[in-house]
Amino acid sequence: MKWFLFQEVAGEAGFEDLLAMTQVKMPVQAKLEMARNFWDEMGRGSEKGMHGPMIERLAGFFLLSPAPETVVPEALALGNTMIALARHRRYAFHSIGALGVIEMTAPGRAALVNAALRRLRIPAKKRLYFAVHAVLDVKHSEAWNAEVLHSLVAEDPRRARAIGEGAVIRLWHGARCFERYRCELGLAFIQSEAA
Repeated sequence: MKWFLFQEVAGEAGFEDLLAMTQVKMPVQAKLEMARNFWDEMGRGSEKGMHGPMIERLAGFFLLSPAPETVVPEALALGNTMIALARHRRYAFHSIGALGVIEMTAPGRAALVNAALRRLRIPAKKRLYFAVHAVLDVKHSEAWNAEVLHSLVAEDPRRARAIGEGAVIRLWHGARCFERYRCELGLAFIQSEAA
């Protein structure tokens, strides 16, 4: 579990930062939903509720301090790809698709990690990042689909291709990470939907 979390922490690009970069100059309806999502990521103005520090507290509990040379390349590629899509305006709609996939897939994955941490008797406050995302991202995904994806494509159907490509890019990188994790942990024969 410690090795897995080490990789996950290293590959975490900071959803709130990706969201902040992606929302620049987006149409109003999409931007408002992104702002609501951002506000949740930022703990609704409370430092204790900020999602970034939540995962940092878990990393601190396990004494994890990943460095590029100690992390599998697939985890680094995932984080770097997310940053690249959000950072460059020509890939803004790709980033929208990739972020939407994160919201769609996070609840199930976070619930599994939270259950594993609970079995290991990790204190609730330390595993809060995964507990929160197992529930909150269900609502975020529904709102993202309705308010961001639907509104952007309804306004200009040409955006659908870039959004779809971004979603596939994120799914592909996630799958590569989990293939590598299974291989490293001797679980290559197990199929998973958690990526």
